Amino acid sequence: MLTKKRAYEIIDLITSHTNYYVAVDITMKQEGLTRFANSEIHQNVYNDDCDVKINLFGDKKISIVSTNVLDDAALLEALKDAENKLEFLPVGQLELPELKDSPEIVSESYNDSLNTDFDTLKRAELLKQSIDLLEDDFIAAGAFSLKNIVLAWGNSHGVKRYVSNSSVDLNAMVMHESGASGYIETSVSDAKDLDVITEFTKAYNKSKQGLNPISIEPEKYDVILEPLAVGDILMFTGYIGANSKFHQIGMSCFTGKVGEQVMGANINISDDIMHPKTNNLPFDFEGHPRQSLKIIEKGILRNIAYDTITAMAESKETTGHSVGYAGEGGIPLNLVMEGGNSSLEKMIQSTKKGLLVSRFHYMNIVDPTQGVLTALTRDGLFLIEDGKVTKPVYNLRFTDSISHVFNNVVELSKEREKTPGFFGNLYVPAIKVKDFSFTGKTQIES
Repeated sequence: MLTKKRAYEIIDLITSHTNYYVAVDITMKQEGLTRFANSEIHQNVYNDDCDVKINLFGDKKISIVSTNVLDDAALLEALKDAENKLEFLPVGQLELPELKDSPEIVSESYNDSLNTDFDTLKRAELLKQSIDLLEDDFIAAGAFSLKNIVLAWGNSHGVKRYVSNSSVDLNAMVMHESGASGYIETSVSDAKDLDVITEFTKAYNKSKQGLNPISIEPEKYDVILEPLAVGDILMFTGYIGANSKFHQIGMSCFTGKVGEQVMGANINISDDIMHPKTNNLPFDFEGHPRQSLKIIEKGILRNIAYDTITAMAESKETTGHSVGYAGEGGIPLNLVMEGGNSSLEKMIQSTKKGLLVSRFHYMNIVDPTQGVLTALTRDGLFLIEDGKVTKPVYNLRFTDSISHVFNNVVELSKEREKTPGFFGNLYVPAIKVKDFSFTGKTQIES
């Protein structure tokens, strides 16, 4: 584990041996990973690596060199390489401001008990107990990992940041020999929040529920999206809808619409760095403190996220949402969507005819300017008739816009779940959407 003391020693060593302005960011990751397929563990691996990235600034240029060799000689050699490289880089367009007089940010969430409760042997034991539940015509596959992550940042002006996190991540797919499948994915930072057998059973039950599917025609349906499905749409909403670069180049579906109603009045979305159900990252990759943002408030687009370069273009201050110095805009990573007063059960009961969607697979952007997304359903698509789930359905492809989806949400669940994002987790409810557009199917009847 990279301690704060050692991280700061590395930063001080590098910054004290150059006359250039330097920002150093350090990423350490320890991961014990157990992979399983065909209902047996086939791989146990452990990785412990630390990357030191030196960002050296001069003459509107940024020279970047990385190393994972942490002795003093290797670090200073990397610094020398960055200095030598600077001479040959083209002159940039902007002189980025140097971060000064910013208080230290420290957040230490390393969890030793989590590391004990989910070590290699205990992960294997829990997987065995779960797999033993399956009948002969079902198999399971997935990954079960324990992670410890440290991010540290510092610069020539003595600004320092340090954060440590521990988490356990589990994803599991249970498949029947006919192709029916169920899936779960979860991440916790406290052992009491993960019951592996219970989560595994959810995937198993969904797989059994998916036996003998029917084929239906793609068209508009009322749909109930479970949290994993909502999370995917919300992740892309943040990326193209609240990213300042997409707004500035005219590629966002919400370009020029800050302050306007872009979603239904029942939609509230924030980027909340303080929320305990999202990832713990209180600073960005330029060292700036991350701000919590109200992105959508009662359907109105209130704020978008900035990095330094996009903020300078509008004579604004960064909101601390940079993923590096490349000017990729601000990307909200701690997305939280408020729930409502309904539940998954109530949504189903209120649906005359519709579909229940477990999750999506391989979501992509069709047209960012219109916010059009597409993906296949996966691991459980079910027909709802007269308030009841009646039949499993072969997977369909949806193609619909962010604006249309979030302007047609008629119910939101009170309960919310963590779902995976580009980095860390989102926290979202299940939602019911009217007239959700499906454009293709996977089963062609003869």
